[in-house]
Amino acid sequence: MSLCYTRLFFRRSISLQNYRFVYSSTPLTWGATSPVFSRSKDSDCCENYDEKNCCETYEENECCESQEEKNCYESYDEKNMKLCRPMSPHLTIYKPQMTSVMSIATRATGIILASYTWILGIGTLFIPGGIPCLIHTICCWDLAPAVLVGSKALFCYPLTYHYFNGIRILIWNFFGGKTLELKDVYTTGWIVLALSITSALILAAM
Repeated sequence: MSLCYTRLFFRRSISLQNYRFVYSSTPLTWGATSPVFSRSKDSDCCENYDEKNCCETYEENECCESQEEKNCYESYDEKNMKLCRPMSPHLTIYKPQMTSVMSIATRATGIILASYTWILGIGTLFIPGGIPCLIHTICCWDLAPAVLVGSKALFCYPLTYHYFNGIRILIWNFFGGKTLELKDVYTTGWIVLALSITSALILAAM
Protein backbone atom coordinates (compact mmCIF):
# COMPACT_ATOMS: atom_id res chain seq x y z
CA MET A 1 0.00 0.00 0.00
CA SER A 2 2.83 2.42 0.83
CA LEU A 3 4.42 1.73 -2.55
CA CYS A 4 1.11 2.51 -4.26
CA TYR A 5 0.77 5.88 -2.50
CA THR A 6 4.40 6.79 -3.07
CA ARG A 7 4.06 6.15 -6.79
CA LEU A 8 0.87 8.18 -7.06
CA PHE A 9 2.40 11.01 -5.04
CA PHE A 10 5.36 11.45 -7.37
CA ARG A 11 3.30 11.11 -10.54
CA ARG A 12 1.52 14.39 -9.79
CA SER A 13 2.79 17.77 -11.03
CA ILE A 14 3.40 19.50 -7.70
CA SER A 15 4.45 23.14 -7.67
CA LEU A 16 7.65 24.07 -5.86
CA GLN A 17 5.73 26.60 -3.83
CA ASN A 18 4.16 23.73 -1.95
CA TYR A 19 7.60 22.92 -0.54
CA ARG A 20 8.12 26.43 0.88
CA PHE A 21 7.49 25.26 4.43
CA VAL A 22 10.65 23.11 4.19
CA TYR A 23 13.07 26.04 3.92
CA SER A 24 10.99 28.95 5.31
CA SER A 25 11.29 30.16 8.91
CA THR A 26 7.56 29.99 9.47
CA PRO A 27 6.82 26.91 11.57
CA LEU A 28 4.41 24.60 9.87
CA THR A 29 3.16 21.32 11.09
CA TRP A 30 3.55 18.20 9.03
CA GLY A 31 0.37 16.39 8.42
CA ALA A 32 -2.59 16.03 6.19
CA THR A 33 -3.12 19.84 6.22
CA SER A 34 0.34 20.70 4.81
CA PRO A 35 0.40 21.88 1.16
CA VAL A 36 2.30 18.86 -0.08
CA PHE A 37 -0.02 16.34 1.43
CA SER A 38 -3.23 18.27 0.99
CA ARG A 39 -5.91 16.45 -0.93
CA SER A 40 -7.09 17.91 -4.20
CA LYS A 41 -10.42 17.45 -5.88
CA ASP A 42 -8.98 14.67 -8.04
CA SER A 43 -7.26 12.78 -5.24
CA ASP A 44 -5.21 9.77 -6.28
CA CYS A 45 -6.25 7.20 -3.70
CA CYS A 46 -9.28 6.22 -1.75
CA GLU A 47 -10.21 7.73 1.59
CA ASN A 48 -10.45 4.41 3.36
CA TYR A 49 -7.05 3.30 1.98
CA ASP A 50 -8.70 0.34 0.33
CA GLU A 51 -6.31 -1.06 -2.25
CA LYS A 52 -9.10 -2.68 -4.26
CA ASN A 53 -11.04 0.59 -4.61
CA CYS A 54 -7.85 2.44 -5.42
CA CYS A 55 -7.12 0.08 -8.27
CA GLU A 56 -10.64 0.31 -9.65
CA THR A 57 -10.61 4.11 -9.55
CA TYR A 58 -7.17 4.74 -11.02
CA GLU A 59 -6.60 2.05 -13.63
CA GLU A 60 -4.98 4.48 -16.07
CA ASN A 61 -2.38 5.52 -13.46
CA GLU A 62 -1.13 1.91 -13.15
CA CYS A 63 -2.20 1.60 -9.55
CA CYS A 64 -3.00 -2.06 -10.11
CA GLU A 65 -0.01 -4.30 -9.76
CA SER A 66 -1.44 -6.85 -12.20
CA GLN A 67 -1.14 -4.43 -15.13
CA GLU A 68 2.36 -3.47 -14.04
CA GLU A 69 3.43 -7.10 -13.86
CA LYS A 70 1.96 -7.74 -17.31
CA ASN A 71 4.04 -4.93 -18.81
CA CYS A 72 7.07 -6.05 -16.85
CA TYR A 73 6.97 -9.60 -18.19
CA GLU A 74 6.46 -8.43 -21.81
CA SER A 75 9.75 -8.84 -23.63
CA TYR A 76 11.23 -6.33 -26.04
CA ASP A 77 10.58 -8.57 -29.06
CA GLU A 78 6.97 -9.16 -28.03
CA LYS A 79 6.40 -5.43 -27.74
CA ASN A 80 7.87 -4.80 -31.21
CA MET A 81 5.79 -7.58 -32.76
CA LYS A 82 2.64 -6.21 -31.12
CA LEU A 83 3.41 -2.76 -32.57
CA CYS A 84 4.21 -4.31 -36.01
CA ARG A 85 7.74 -2.94 -35.97
CA PRO A 86 10.33 -4.56 -38.25
CA MET A 87 13.14 -6.35 -36.50
CA SER A 88 16.51 -4.67 -36.86
CA PRO A 89 18.50 -5.14 -38.99
CA HIS A 90 15.79 -5.79 -41.58
CA LEU A 91 16.72 -6.31 -45.22
CA THR A 92 13.62 -4.52 -46.50
CA ILE A 93 14.87 -1.16 -45.20
CA TYR A 94 18.04 -1.31 -47.31
CA LYS A 95 18.12 -0.17 -50.93
CA PRO A 96 19.77 -2.74 -53.25
CA GLN A 97 23.20 -1.57 -54.42
CA MET A 98 25.77 -3.05 -56.75
CA THR A 99 28.25 -3.60 -53.93
CA SER A 100 25.84 -5.55 -51.74
CA VAL A 101 24.25 -7.50 -54.61
CA MET A 102 27.62 -8.57 -56.03
CA SER A 103 28.85 -9.58 -52.59
CA ILE A 104 25.81 -11.80 -52.08
CA ALA A 105 26.12 -13.15 -55.64
CA THR A 106 29.74 -14.16 -55.01
CA ARG A 107 28.71 -16.35 -52.10
CA ALA A 108 25.69 -17.71 -53.98
CA THR A 109 27.78 -18.71 -57.01
CA GLY A 110 30.27 -20.40 -54.69
CA ILE A 111 27.46 -22.51 -53.24
CA ILE A 112 26.20 -23.32 -56.75
CA LEU A 113 29.67 -24.42 -57.88
CA ALA A 114 29.99 -26.64 -54.82
CA SER A 115 26.62 -28.20 -55.64
CA TYR A 116 27.84 -28.85 -59.19
CA THR A 117 30.67 -30.90 -57.76
CA TRP A 118 28.40 -32.97 -55.52
CA ILE A 119 25.58 -33.45 -58.04
CA LEU A 120 27.79 -34.32 -61.01
CA GLY A 121 30.14 -36.39 -58.90
CA ILE A 122 27.44 -38.45 -57.23
CA GLY A 123 25.37 -38.54 -60.42
CA THR A 124 28.02 -40.58 -62.21
CA LEU A 125 27.39 -43.39 -59.73
CA PHE A 126 23.77 -43.71 -60.88
CA ILE A 127 24.06 -42.90 -64.61
CA PRO A 128 24.96 -46.08 -66.54
CA GLY A 129 27.16 -44.40 -69.12
CA GLY A 130 28.39 -41.56 -66.95
CA ILE A 131 28.48 -37.91 -68.01
CA PRO A 132 29.02 -38.71 -71.76
CA CYS A 133 25.78 -40.68 -71.75
CA LEU A 134 23.97 -37.73 -70.15
CA ILE A 135 25.31 -35.32 -72.79
CA HIS A 136 24.28 -37.69 -75.58
CA THR A 137 20.77 -37.92 -74.11
CA ILE A 138 20.43 -34.12 -74.07
CA CYS A 139 21.61 -33.93 -77.70
CA CYS A 140 18.92 -36.45 -78.68
CA TRP A 141 16.22 -34.12 -77.36
CA ASP A 142 16.71 -31.84 -80.41
CA LEU A 143 16.31 -28.64 -78.44
CA ALA A 144 16.22 -25.28 -80.22
CA PRO A 145 19.66 -23.64 -80.52
CA ALA A 146 18.55 -20.62 -78.49
CA VAL A 147 17.28 -22.82 -75.65
CA LEU A 148 20.40 -24.97 -75.70
CA VAL A 149 22.82 -22.02 -75.74
CA GLY A 150 20.84 -20.17 -73.09
CA SER A 151 20.80 -23.19 -70.78
CA LYS A 152 24.52 -23.72 -71.21
CA ALA A 153 25.18 -20.02 -70.55
CA LEU A 154 23.18 -20.16 -67.31
CA PHE A 155 25.10 -23.26 -66.35
CA CYS A 156 28.46 -21.56 -67.04
CA TYR A 157 27.68 -18.13 -65.59
CA PRO A 158 28.27 -19.05 -61.90
CA LEU A 159 31.74 -20.29 -62.86
CA THR A 160 32.70 -17.21 -64.89
CA TYR A 161 31.27 -14.73 -62.39
CA HIS A 162 32.93 -16.38 -59.41
CA TYR A 163 36.22 -16.55 -61.30
CA PHE A 164 36.39 -12.90 -62.41
CA ASN A 165 35.02 -11.50 -59.17
CA GLY A 166 37.59 -13.58 -57.29
CA ILE A 167 40.32 -11.89 -59.34
CA ARG A 168 38.75 -8.54 -58.47
CA ILE A 169 38.92 -9.35 -54.76
CA LEU A 170 42.56 -10.42 -55.10
CA ILE A 171 43.32 -7.05 -56.69
CA TRP A 172 41.69 -5.38 -53.70
CA ASN A 173 43.91 -7.38 -51.36
CA PHE A 174 47.12 -6.40 -53.14
CA PHE A 175 46.21 -2.86 -54.25
CA GLY A 176 43.47 -1.96 -51.78
CA GLY A 177 44.32 1.71 -51.32
CA LYS A 178 44.10 2.47 -55.04
CA THR A 179 41.07 0.39 -55.97
CA LEU A 180 38.72 0.74 -52.99
CA GLU A 181 37.35 4.15 -53.88
CA LEU A 182 33.59 4.04 -54.48
CA LYS A 183 33.98 5.06 -58.12
CA ASP A 184 36.62 2.38 -58.73
CA VAL A 185 34.50 -0.26 -56.97
CA TYR A 186 31.58 0.42 -59.30
CA THR A 187 33.85 0.51 -62.36
CA THR A 188 35.44 -2.84 -61.58
CA GLY A 189 31.99 -4.23 -60.80
CA TRP A 190 30.69 -3.39 -64.26
CA ILE A 191 33.85 -4.85 -65.81
CA VAL A 192 33.35 -8.11 -63.90
CA LEU A 193 29.72 -8.35 -65.03
CA ALA A 194 30.64 -7.71 -68.67
CA LEU A 195 33.48 -10.25 -68.65
CA SER A 196 31.45 -12.93 -66.88
CA ILE A 197 28.46 -12.62 -69.23
CA THR A 198 30.65 -12.53 -72.35
CA SER A 199 32.75 -15.50 -71.31
CA ALA A 200 29.64 -17.49 -70.33
CA LEU A 201 28.15 -16.93 -73.79
CA ILE A 202 31.43 -17.92 -75.45
CA LEU A 203 31.60 -21.15 -73.45
CA ALA A 204 27.94 -21.86 -74.24
CA ALA A 205 28.55 -21.44 -77.97
CA MET A 206 31.41 -23.93 -78.02
